[in-house]
Amino acid sequence: MQKSTAQLVMFCHNFRRTNIMAGLLTLVNEWLIRGLVLLSFVAYLILVLFAGVRRHRASGWRMLLLWPAYQVASLATTKALANLFLGSASQELQLVAFWTPFLLMHLGRPDNISALSIEDNVLAARQVLEVSLQLVSVIFVLYKHIIVGGNAGTLLPASFIMFFLGIAKYIEGTVALWRGGLGNIRSSLKGLEPMGLCSYLMSRVRGEELDNEQALLAAHGLFYVSKGEFTDYPFGKNPLRRDLTREKEFSGGWKGVCKMVEMELSLMYDIMYTKAAVVHTWPGYGLRVISPPCTAAAFALFWLHSKEGQRSADVVITYILLVATFILDVRWLLGALGSTWTYAFINNRYWLKNFVETWKGLRLFLVFLAPSRLFIKEPTSYRRWSGAIGRYNLLHECTRETTSLLSRLVKNFASTGVWMEYQYGYLDGLEISPFIRDLLFKKVWEKLKSSYELDKPPPPPAAAPPKPDAQPPPKPKPPVPEAVHDPRGALANRRKLDEALGIGPEFQEVVLTWHIATEVFLLRRPREGVSFNYEYVKAIKELSSYMMFIVAVRPHMLPGLKLSSLHEVTREDLEVLWHRNKNMHCSTDRDNELASILQRQEEIAPGTDSEPGSRSSRSKLYNKSLILSDGIQYARLMLERIRPSNCPEKRGPPKDMRMHHMLRDVWREQVLDLQMMLERILDAWVKLLIYASIRCSRDSHAKQLAMGGELTTIVWILDAHARIDGEKGAPDQFALLHTHI
Repeated sequence: MQKSTAQLVMFCHNFRRTNIMAGLLTLVNEWLIRGLVLLSFVAYLILVLFAGVRRHRASGWRMLLLWPAYQVASLATTKALANLFLGSASQELQLVAFWTPFLLMHLGRPDNISALSIEDNVLAARQVLEVSLQLVSVIFVLYKHIIVGGNAGTLLPASFIMFFLGIAKYIEGTVALWRGGLGNIRSSLKGLEPMGLCSYLMSRVRGEELDNEQALLAAHGLFYVSKGEFTDYPFGKNPLRRDLTREKEFSGGWKGVCKMVEMELSLMYDIMYTKAAVVHTWPGYGLRVISPPCTAAAFALFWLHSKEGQRSADVVITYILLVATFILDVRWLLGALGSTWTYAFINNRYWLKNFVETWKGLRLFLVFLAPSRLFIKEPTSYRRWSGAIGRYNLLHECTRETTSLLSRLVKNFASTGVWMEYQYGYLDGLEISPFIRDLLFKKVWEKLKSSYELDKPPPPPAAAPPKPDAQPPPKPKPPVPEAVHDPRGALANRRKLDEALGIGPEFQEVVLTWHIATEVFLLRRPREGVSFNYEYVKAIKELSSYMMFIVAVRPHMLPGLKLSSLHEVTREDLEVLWHRNKNMHCSTDRDNELASILQRQEEIAPGTDSEPGSRSSRSKLYNKSLILSDGIQYARLMLERIRPSNCPEKRGPPKDMRMHHMLRDVWREQVLDLQMMLERILDAWVKLLIYASIRCSRDSHAKQLAMGGELTTIVWILDAHARIDGEKGAPDQFALLHTHI
């Protein structure tokens, strides 16, 4: 009896557990498609709200939301269509099948984003098969659950309306992805005619500084300059070449050109990473005009549709999808009509010129209604560069003892590259002040303009014919590189090879050395009895830290080899020196103490013979790190020039050091004024910035454009405008800049 009772209890327990599992499986199956549709809709809204942050600073929690939101639509659509494709037809699933066109719209993505990275554009051609399969699946699902299912009523025409809208937006998104590739942008430049925006604008702004709106319109007119730089298009063979000289008529100065370049890069972001390339065409405008009334008609038809036999949750979800789609359709329509892209579209078609004034009135009205008008005065200011730059100070990093809790969490769970971007690009990054921004751009523009306006050097005088009995002069022997001692070996061996071949140092080595020299000079400079502009000190420190940030965090934005080992080894050497020689009681001004340690380590060993200005007798620091030793030597050289009492004779750099071109003015002249020295240090950093900008690969500039942009990219496009605005027959840019750097 007891055994029978136990068996009965066990049977009841197993039966109950089986029923619970079956109920859970049934619930999951019923709500799987609904959950996927809602997930796709939420992901779509996230893209609508946060995709614009990539224009300025692609870091922080919003970027963490963008990446999964971009991927979710494809996964959710594929899974939902598979379930509806394989499941049985029923009246309960009619509304669920009605949602499939909305999934196609989500796959097409909103107007403010088409690609997350440049790789998406490159691989767009591979999506032809995927697009075909998705369309076939949607057609079959609608046929199976709505047409064949019966009793569709007014839901049938509503399904047809949304089906064609969904297909159109899905195909449009795929085409935008394809047209955003650099190869297709290059193809679009062939046969391009001048748009006339520049001549129209310049006739109204001569002698005036451009405001944001004028700069944006001018950027549309000269947009082919940026397109040509990003795609390496030969404008010299294009009829547009004769139109490039229009830029000379701008009298707004460097500020107007810099503002216009920022706008051009924003437009370049539009055609590469948003749907602007397809929105501002006849099909694009037509789709946005018919979308709101079509969605409203589908809403009305669904309102008239009988809800009998349908779940309340499904009805609510359908209303949410229809209302949200209608609101967004209206938003995309007004945004397209009020965009300056539309102005460019009108000006490029002469028979539409009469609608210019109508467009201006519409734009003023839309700007007045825009919610952002409550917070900003200039509606186009979002297109300008944010001024945010990353910072990485090598001396400060070696003496830093603590970081924020959030930074440590990111470091533990993310890759090294992601953590460094977060720490040095987001947490330690800054937005440079307007004064420093203007100072920097002014010096960059002046340096670029002076480079292209230099006269060509006169040809060397013809050599006199040799006398018949004269002996030919002996051929000079090639210099034998001096052997250097480096315990690490790699840098010393590379130096010997470079010197034997007559090759200069790698760019990362130049930046590291000059960064050390600059930081030590600023830390050990005279503090009393001197007058100088402290803004120059801030500008130097920010530019020095920014260039080191590029070396340490974004080496792909630099010319030459990606020698991450140079930075890593130099940091390790600095950390070892700091921990072995630091004052345990020092709690403040750690950077200054490390600079003092470096200076002491560079002192020549006593009791050795050494020529003035050479390092035939190796210092302690030289035996540890060539980069640190060179940096301290340059800092010493600059400090001596503003401390004449400590240096009675005028000495030059050691003979076995490179980078002589960096400070040639410093040791050719007796500089006694600190302000003059600061100006020359800043000039040297500006030269390095220009060189890094024009030698960076086009693909790297394009990739970084999707991550908030980069200062080097702005300088690169400034170089293109300076080259256009220069004298005819200007010498080669790389050769000129190399001689100046």
